[in-house]
Formats: sequence, structure tokens, C-alpha cells
Amino acid sequence: MDSKTMYKPDFIVPPGEIIEETLEARSLGKGEFARRAGLSMKTVSLILAGKAPILPDTALQFERVLGVSAELWIGLESRYRLALARKAASQAEDDLALWAKRFPRLELVKRGVVRSEAKDAEAGRDILSFFGVANREAWRDLYGRVGDGEAVSFRRAVSAEGGQEKLASWLRLAELGAQDVETGSFDKRVFERVVRQARDLTTEDFGSFLPRLRGLCSQSGVAFVLVPAISGCGVYGATRWLSKGKAILALSNLRKGEDQFWFSFFHEAGHILLHGKDETFIEGCEGLSVAKEEEADSFAREVLIPPNDWDEFVSGDRFFEPDIRSFSVRVGVSPGIVVGFLQHFGLIRNEWHNGLKRRYNESNCLDRKV
Repeated sequence: MDSKTMYKPDFIVPPGEIIEETLEARSLGKGEFARRAGLSMKTVSLILAGKAPILPDTALQFERVLGVSAELWIGLESRYRLALARKAASQAEDDLALWAKRFPRLELVKRGVVRSEAKDAEAGRDILSFFGVANREAWRDLYGRVGDGEAVSFRRAVSAEGGQEKLASWLRLAELGAQDVETGSFDKRVFERVVRQARDLTTEDFGSFLPRLRGLCSQSGVAFVLVPAISGCGVYGATRWLSKGKAILALSNLRKGEDQFWFSFFHEAGHILLHGKDETFIEGCEGLSVAKEEEADSFAREVLIPPNDWDEFVSGDRFFEPDIRSFSVRVGVSPGIVVGFLQHFGLIRNEWHNGLKRRYNESNCLDRKV
């Protein structure tokens, strides 16, 4: 018979129902049947309810009591269990298809990490392959509890409404990009030196400093990657440890001003240097370690502009363009970074001196492969 035309009822009848009908036809009570079969009442009740299987020796006992062949009871049991398995498998396929719809599949298709033609449950299996996990339980353990003990530190816009699946997808893209970056084993002292050298790059054009920044980070055991943001996902920076000897420092294009780019870079660098390899920080989420976020913020500010120099500058209360340029030369950072600081601390209006800020875009700052 063709499997496509095979009769597949949408109901499942446990063998216990057939047994009950047989007992009723013979006016045999369940208790009496249990005693004659040499079984406990509990065992018989479980079999009748379909909660316990009819085993071969049990089938032989039923044969002797009811005069119905053991082969029939074993056959009924086998078909019943197979029907349950088919139903569970079908439900699992439906659940997987629904789960896949929670992810930003169109964006992941555009980035070439899942197939456009995959539909329903196959789309779910594509998502599992993208994350490199065998099932949804493994995904939940590795990515489904970001902010609850995972080894990832997110820097995210507080107003963002991106879901868990978008956050996890962006992070996975960063992981895939970092896997292709060859690094030495992480060395904290080397990375501290890299941070000092990175500060000197703030005055250079993006196209010239980006390769050098990547190279410096790689030498210290840190894979620096730039990953386009996922629509609706507010993440603009993250750190994660691929192993004890390799860290990821990832930035997105969500914030394109040079002041925000460099502050995010040094904020994430601060997490790598100051905090553990198994900690999670998600800005604006429940469970956030406010103290450690503030530590990373302070680290970034102090690296970019030494506190004593900053205090001296703002005490003069002169924030015209020539003053900003002169101060930036004196401390060795881009004028745009100084403008960002002044705006952040409310010393000038947010629309002032933005012409001193350089902006980065997809053509000069993003890793297209991720």
C-alpha cells in the first residue's frame, strides 16, 4: 500500500480500551481480572489507562485469562506506541516550525547563514545548524538565557525592544566572525598594552586604523569583529569568551559617531580586563550588574581622556571649536571624542560642534561576511 494513501486515523486507541470491552463482555471485574492474571490492581489500572505497556510476559498472562492470543495484545500495544511516537514527532515538527518564526530569518538569509528555501520544520533545523546546536534544549542552555549567567557582556541601547532571539542571533554572527580570526592565547598584560596603543589610533581615519586595531587585538588573544546590527535589536557592543584563551570584542553599526564607537570599544575592553570570563552584563535588563557597567564606563572615560586633564579643561568653561581642537591635540584624541564627552556631560547642547565628529558607515567599518 502506498504510504501516501495509508489510513492514518487521527485518534489513538490504547489496548486497555480493548481489554475493558473484553472484560465487560465477559462480566469480569477489574479486580477479579487482576487476581486471575497474577498482577496488582495498580499495574492493571495503568495498562488499562495506556500509561504502562503490555510486555510479552504480561501478554501471555492475558492470553491464559481471556483466551485471546498474546500476539494480538503485543500487536495492539506496538501499534499504539508507534501512533504515540508519530504524534509526538509531528508535534515536535510543528513546535520547531513555530520556534523558527521567532528569529530574524530574512536578515539571516541575506547574510547567507540560513537557506531561503527552507520551510516549516526545515527552517527550524536551519536555525539549529546556524547556532551549532543539536536541539532547542541545547540552544536554550547556550543562548536562551542571555543575562542570566551566560558568558557574554552586552552593551545595548536601553530603549531597544529586540527579542531574545535577535540578541542571540547577533551574538552568534559575532561568534562566527570571530572563529575566522586567528589569535594568540589571551594575555592580559599584552591586551592592556593594546588598549593604550588603540587610544593613539583615535586620531586616524577609520580605513587606516581598523586593520591595525584588529591586528593588535589578535596578538593579545582578542578577536575584534564588526557586525551589522539586526533590525529591532539594540545591541551595539558585546564581549564573549569563545574559550579561556580567546575573547570576542564585537561592535555593531548601531551608533556611527566616532565618539560612540571608541567609547563602546573601550567599554567592552574594560569588561575583558576588569571582569570574569563567565559573567553576563546586559545594559537596561533585569539582573544587570550596575556596578560593573559603571566600572567599564569609568574605564573607557579614563582611557580616552585622563581625569585631571578633563577637569582642567572644563574648569576653563570655554568650549568653542578652537578650544576643543587645541585640547584634543594636547591629550592626543580626536576632537569628535571631546565633543562627545561635552555633550554627554551636558556642558554643550547635543547639536553643537557635530561637524567635528566623524561618522562610520557600512562601506568603511563593517565585516560584510557577518
